[in-house]
Amino acid sequence: MMYRDLTTVLLAMALLAGCSEESTDSAGTEATSPEPAMTTQPAMADEQAVARTETTDTSGAASESSVGSTAKVTALMDNGVIYQDEIYRDWPYTEAPAAASVQAAVADAADQVTAMAEDAGQQAGEMVDTVSEAVTETADAAGEAMETAMSTASDKPYQVVDGGISENAIEGWKTYNGGGCGACHGKGAIGAVGPNLADSVTQKLSKEEFVNIVTNGVSGTMMRPHNTNKRVMDNLDNLYAYLVARGDGVLGPGNLIKSPLGKE
Repeated sequence: MMYRDLTTVLLAMALLAGCSEESTDSAGTEATSPEPAMTTQPAMADEQAVARTETTDTSGAASESSVGSTAKVTALMDNGVIYQDEIYRDWPYTEAPAAASVQAAVADAADQVTAMAEDAGQQAGEMVDTVSEAVTETADAAGEAMETAMSTASDKPYQVVDGGISENAIEGWKTYNGGGCGACHGKGAIGAVGPNLADSVTQKLSKEEFVNIVTNGVSGTMMRPHNTNKRVMDNLDNLYAYLVARGDGVLGPGNLIKSPLGKE
């Protein structure tokens, strides 16, 4: 027990003596910068750097760029410590190319969308122009048809009003039946011994020719002159209006008293 205590005391004295010598030596030396308290970190950094260098040297498949990058990675700072910023400086990342590819893809997609929008706008414009032209043509055609109908209606010697025929055509119907015209030309002027007057006045004869035939007759036929028939001569215009309405199909051959348009 005594020997063990003596040994402990001697070891403690030796450690104190060593510390005293280090303090004396360091006091005489002018320090420019504080050194690390422990020297194990630089030693460990040296060993890691050597290990990385040996690993790089033993890899025969590494490319020239990889060797350069490894050289940068294994470079030591002045104090022998490798810092993380130094290791990852100029590291061959793959994120940047990937980001560039995504940006290029987005730009390409945007160009395609823009082109599609321009094409759609052009097609829509062409469709609008086509529809506008069709509407204009239809409107023009409708206007022409209306003008023709109005012109035709104004040229007719009769008028249809509220589903009935005008009074002059009714008077013409009365003259036709009262003047004995139906005896030769049939009911409603459809033709019998004499020709169909409805077709004659709308397809063959002008009004002047009709008036001349009724007034003077036709030589060599059964059509005698009616210039002495006062009722007929006073209503030649009305008679003509009635026959034209029959030829146009507006009036039927029936009684205009019982049926407004004679279509009984």
